[in-house]
Amino acid sequence: MYFGKRRKIINRVSRGQLYWNRRQLSIIFVHMYYFHVALPSEARPLIDFYQLHQYSNPSPFRMFKSDEVCLVISGQGKIATAAAISATATHFHEEPGPWINVGIVGHASATIGEIYLVNQAVEHSTKLTYYPSIPFDTPLRGSKIITYDKPNSKYTEDCLYDMESSAFFYIGQQFIPAEFAQSIKIVSDNFKHPFKKIKSKDVSEHIGSAIEKITLLTDCMSPLVASWNKIESDPCFYNETLTRWKFSKTQQAELRKLLRQWQTISCGQSPWMKVPTSSREAMIQLKEVLSDPKYAPDLSHRDN
Repeated sequence: MYFGKRRKIINRVSRGQLYWNRRQLSIIFVHMYYFHVALPSEARPLIDFYQLHQYSNPSPFRMFKSDEVCLVISGQGKIATAAAISATATHFHEEPGPWINVGIVGHASATIGEIYLVNQAVEHSTKLTYYPSIPFDTPLRGSKIITYDKPNSKYTEDCLYDMESSAFFYIGQQFIPAEFAQSIKIVSDNFKHPFKKIKSKDVSEHIGSAIEKITLLTDCMSPLVASWNKIESDPCFYNETLTRWKFSKTQQAELRKLLRQWQTISCGQSPWMKVPTSSREAMIQLKEVLSDPKYAPDLSHRDN
């Protein structure tokens, strides 16, 4: 049975011909990685490979999770995709991370099993176009994708076709920077092999064959993700300050911004020369110390 038993070391990932050692694939996550798929058959290889367990949640969407990876199954279509991503991102709002959409697609001429990284997503009904930002080098072949409301087999253009991508990019980019919403697609049907003949077993095999490319994509994204992690992480004294004094949501955002400024110039020392008695006083002192000339950058040696 394909992916019928979880293998801790060796995972069967492609039609009985290709095997990968999970320990040899670089899987180092600084943020939680989120995967979106439309179908359970697309999820199975990812659940097995990343050793995910079903996660109980209040949303109507099935989620599977480990300490490093979360996967959500939306069901087919743009509305389901948008709802699933919104529900998952909202539920895990304290653990933001990159999103990767994985799924099968149609193509006019590509060979069955070919793997693509989406570089342009067009919503067929509105002609709205979304461009995922890909500011990293990747050997993955890029392609445009057109998203339809219903399964399409006309293939009027020589590109990819699906029912989810435009919604994935539109909603995903509401929660994270554009470079952290990526989509890997595997060709499952074309003119010679219509989608109506595809079985769930075939779908799982197609996704399994892309495991290497998926881990390659996360490796390519890792430096950017690490930088984002550093930027998004709480600055020194932030959590300590929140536990001592009460701040509104607006004040918390301002406090985070000010403490990040302080962190770049302070060498780790506290911004408060005397202990504030309230959140208001803490903010006043913080702004005063940031405006102190002795903490201004030394430009005396700067080249003219």
